[in-house]
Amino acid sequence: MMSDSKKTKKELIAELQALRETLSRKEASATDLSSASSAGAESSRDVTETQTIKAAYEVMQERFEGVFNHMSTGVAVYEAVDDGVDFIFRDFNPAAEKITRITRETALGKRLLDLFPRMGESALLPALVQVWKTGREVKIPPFHYRDDVREGWRENHIYKLPSGEVVALFNDVTDRMEAIQAQMLNEERLELALESVNDGLWDWWLDSGEVYYSSRWYTMLGYEPYELPQTYETWEKLLHPEDFERSAEHVRGHLQRGEPFSLEFRMRAKTGDWRWIFSRGKVVERDEQGKPVRMLGTHMDVTDRKLTEASLRASEQRFRMLLEGVDMVAVQGYDDKRRVTYWNKASEHVYGYTQSEALGRLLEELIIPEPMRADVIRHVTDWHERGIPIPSGELELQRKDGSLVPVYSSHVMQENAAGEKEMYCLDVELTEIKKAHFELLEAKDQAEAASRAKSEFLANMSHEIRTPLNGVMGMLQLLKVSGLTPEQREFASAALQSSRRLTQLLADILDLSRVEAGKLTILQAPFGLAQVVDDVCALFGPTAEQAGVRLDCYMDPALPGTLLGDAARVQQVLTNMVGNAFKFTDSGIVSIELYPLPSLCAGRQRVLFSVSDTGIGIPDEQMDSLFESFSQGEEDHIRMSQGAGLGLAICKRLVNLMDGSISVASELGKGTTFHFCLTFGSGDEQVPHERRIAGNSAFPVAGLRVLLAEDDRVSSLLTERLLQKMGCEVRAVMNGQLAVEALQQDRYDVVLMDVQMPVMDGVTATRVIREREVRDSCDRVLIVALTAFAMAGDRESFLEAGMDDYLAKPVEMEALQDILGREAERLLDSE
Repeated sequence: MMSDSKKTKKELIAELQALRETLSRKEASATDLSSASSAGAESSRDVTETQTIKAAYEVMQERFEGVFNHMSTGVAVYEAVDDGVDFIFRDFNPAAEKITRITRETALGKRLLDLFPRMGESALLPALVQVWKTGREVKIPPFHYRDDVREGWRENHIYKLPSGEVVALFNDVTDRMEAIQAQMLNEERLELALESVNDGLWDWWLDSGEVYYSSRWYTMLGYEPYELPQTYETWEKLLHPEDFERSAEHVRGHLQRGEPFSLEFRMRAKTGDWRWIFSRGKVVERDEQGKPVRMLGTHMDVTDRKLTEASLRASEQRFRMLLEGVDMVAVQGYDDKRRVTYWNKASEHVYGYTQSEALGRLLEELIIPEPMRADVIRHVTDWHERGIPIPSGELELQRKDGSLVPVYSSHVMQENAAGEKEMYCLDVELTEIKKAHFELLEAKDQAEAASRAKSEFLANMSHEIRTPLNGVMGMLQLLKVSGLTPEQREFASAALQSSRRLTQLLADILDLSRVEAGKLTILQAPFGLAQVVDDVCALFGPTAEQAGVRLDCYMDPALPGTLLGDAARVQQVLTNMVGNAFKFTDSGIVSIELYPLPSLCAGRQRVLFSVSDTGIGIPDEQMDSLFESFSQGEEDHIRMSQGAGLGLAICKRLVNLMDGSISVASELGKGTTFHFCLTFGSGDEQVPHERRIAGNSAFPVAGLRVLLAEDDRVSSLLTERLLQKMGCEVRAVMNGQLAVEALQQDRYDVVLMDVQMPVMDGVTATRVIREREVRDSCDRVLIVALTAFAMAGDRESFLEAGMDDYLAKPVEMEALQDILGREAERLLDSE
């Protein structure tokens, strides 16, 4: 018979259960017999047998409780309820209490799912049902359970007792499962690490010569995993003959002297090619005497890197050979200690050191002047250590003979084939460039001086020509209003017309000169486009009537009333084109038309101008030269019209200055149309009132007191006579100082102020007068500039000085009368 110590927990529980059932039957039988009246000897035997069984049961119970209570395995006895839907606890040992954190008193009689609500989601409940129904025992692999009180891994062995109760023997295997999981995680991490770095693993047992090679160790050489024997000889056979001895010595050095094991060698791939391998390893196990018995390491395929290094070395060699042949750029290379590693031929020429003299020497001692050395050392160090690059720029570096040479120096940091940083300096000598630069500056200064001289010459020529011309035209105008015969009047008109042509020619030459010099300024001010067109039509009205040619003007109603631009230049272009149209049109029509065009930008307005005529037309062969200066649309000796050929050239340049474009369409015998498009700003402001020279005021000027400041006697005389003819009271003075004094002594309605005068010029005199008016709170007097100057900016500088209007010499009597008439009208309104 098997001893109690050899019985299993399951057998003890089953035996105890059987005794308990036998005892229960005997006790029930004894009770029945003792209550019967016919009890006898048989009853006495049954009682004795029952007592014997009870004694055996008590012994077994004591033995069972000893085992049951001291078992490390948890034991739970269940009774099925609700046809196996749930189970009630019938017994619960101390180990079960410890594992589940529930006391036996709490568990007994309670349902499984009441105490462990999430056990229905585990493998335990289905296993209990299965054992209860089939009677076949079941072992449940470890499963994880977690609720609000407890968490861990459980392992169960479940079987059924003869009584129908189900017993579960279970253990807490949390520590074991966590250790297994940690081991699996470490193995997974190792595998992933090896895969991520693409390394092959080798594990060498020195005594047996056996070596474990991982699958990657094989595949990096093109072999199938484990295709070759896993022995040390396999590695030796695959080594390149030139690398064999060096590699073997490296292994011996590590095993015998503990030298680091890290080297590169070539191994033959399955294809026959040689692959470069980088191997690292170390001894990981020694015997009791300290002798190495196991070595572990990795292989990494570095073939691509070795090929790249070889290519880099070849490229570096080509680079150095290329730089040797560059004569214009001095190239030097320096290591991280600022020692020269490269010095090309151009550097020898620029700095005077031969290559052999320069190599190995320090940068600062070689070509850096003493005052710069500390800064250069700091900048180079910062670049190497902190990655702060040195900016390019002009420097003066030092030659071998101690002289300084100007260079433009650029710098670049590169890694050589050994992975070491090298700084390269690329220096371009600036000696000749500096010389050329200074020569250019000198030429520029000379050109600007010549331009200033030209401007001054033109200004003086304008003054010198306009001054006598002013006298001629003034006298002719005086003649016309004197008592002349019709024939004499015709002669005077012809002379006056010729003088006006000369004046226009002078204006065209000056305008062309200003445009070519880039000194013509385009203003941006509000103006009325309709007023500009009206002025042009009014100007050419008499011409049209005299020539018998109809002048038509049309403006599209969609055009805005106010624009931002240079009204004077727009009027100048229109005037030249309309004048040109009348010049070549004997009969028919000259028309001016304006239309709006779509704008590409908000706040801008494009306007199309068209000037057409029914004149003689322009031949095709003359179209290309039509806008050239001094070009005429006629044969050299057949001159049907007057002109110097500047009008269209000036028009084209003015249109270009106003960011516009110009074109022409013509047909011989039928006429010509000029189109030009200009872009203006949208003017929301009201056009300010501006005194305009063009026009004809019929307001009487008799009685106006006029102060005339004019140093030229002829101009003074004729202007005085013109004013007297108009009925004005005139006082003439010879300079600006006398004009200032005259205004201090008496009151005048208008001052006609020449600009260029001795003692005090007109601009200075105007400023003095305006300052006195402000200081003494005097009424502002109208000051009109009279000048023979007509250069760029003249009108603006006169108005800025305080003048109110501007008349260029030669002065037209109508223009003068228009200004005086408007001032007389203003004075009358103010009374």
